[in-house]
Amino acid sequence: VTEGVAPELYPDRDQMERAEGISFEEVSAADLSSDLSQFGSEGSPTWVDEIRLVEPKRLGILLEESTPEDAAKQAADALWQRLAELADEAGDAAEPITLPRYPDSKDQSIWVVAENTHQGLAAVTHEMLGKARELTQYTKSEVVAVLIAPQNEEIVTELATQAADRVLVLDNSELGPVCGMAVGNSFAEAVSKESPYAILFASTADGRDLASRLAARLKLGLTGDANDLEIDDEGRLVQLKPALGGNVVAPILSKTLPNLVTLRPGLLTPAAPEPGAAAIVEQIPALPYNGPDVRLLKEDIQEDQVGLILANAPVVVGVGMGVGGLDGLAKVQEMARSVGATLATTRDVIHEGWLPQQVQVGISGRAIAPTVYISVGIRGAFNHTVGLQRAGVIISINTNRRAVMFRSSDFGIVGDWEEFLPPLMEELRPILLELSPAAK
Repeated sequence: VTEGVAPELYPDRDQMERAEGISFEEVSAADLSSDLSQFGSEGSPTWVDEIRLVEPKRLGILLEESTPEDAAKQAADALWQRLAELADEAGDAAEPITLPRYPDSKDQSIWVVAENTHQGLAAVTHEMLGKARELTQYTKSEVVAVLIAPQNEEIVTELATQAADRVLVLDNSELGPVCGMAVGNSFAEAVSKESPYAILFASTADGRDLASRLAARLKLGLTGDANDLEIDDEGRLVQLKPALGGNVVAPILSKTLPNLVTLRPGLLTPAAPEPGAAAIVEQIPALPYNGPDVRLLKEDIQEDQVGLILANAPVVVGVGMGVGGLDGLAKVQEMARSVGATLATTRDVIHEGWLPQQVQVGISGRAIAPTVYISVGIRGAFNHTVGLQRAGVIISINTNRRAVMFRSSDFGIVGDWEEFLPPLMEELRPILLELSPAAK
């Protein structure tokens, strides 16, 4: 169910007491089927391998019992140093290399379902193709891009440049939307015919919808919202998902083939582009569906300029419930604007209606990769911090020294944001303006 589809309701004491007197019927697995093997771990098409502990990658320096001015100076000095260290690390890192292709090997091919928008291919498509190309260094197989749209030569060229050896085009102009039965059935027939090793989808509305219906139709396992993929020594696709508040990673494997997985946007690295690369183009037969189906009656396209700005912002200020309300939000927003920073926020703030959903960061929002992220009054639940994994430096202000956000920060300041944020922004101004030249 899509988040925010209905208001949250919480029972009061009277309702809880009345509920105790309501009769209910208990339904067991045996009531549903005589074949109990389809339930529980035995019936699940996926399983979890031994979990892995996650080593913190943040510095975790906490500044407390300092005056606002002293804390601001310490944070500014530390930020200069940390940015220099990150620049050195980036300089030492090798440029992306062009990995070998295996266009003639269809055995164990890896498919990527392209996420197509009215502005062209979404960035997550490049990310998934990059991961697919990386995985084929083990499978020694082709990378196949699936384009559910009328054939477009520019998009085909882009897919080839970004790692696709073959492009399967499913023209849905007469079939209807991606969420319809006709598209789902046509795609499932192609999958059944070719039996790829894995199919990668984006963790978007269309990607999740198509992946789940394919899994149900073909009785396949599906891992949702994975952060990364790898292939183990036995040639199995390991789908990595954060768990237990992000402190561990759960490796998930499938008992069925092809492996199906949806991947969160913004967390993977595209392959090195290969200008001039070409891909074989083939058509997936469009199979009309005559039964009841979804019909697209009207389409209203709105460009997500706010989200696009946030996705590319070098400096971001994140606001949480700790700012207190709209008055506090306005103060933070003005300080952020003065240094060229873009606002981001948490799910709770969105639910309060203080900011639009396009600026939500986290599991049900977006992943961002600013050079500097300053969190103000954010508790730091994993739902939010998972969207900050690729941020350069994170600075946090919170009155609670035990705030979880400090564990995900390089530098933390314990104190009231209204006292500590203004001097901090003044000290950081030269750094932040240098990172955001448009604000100068």
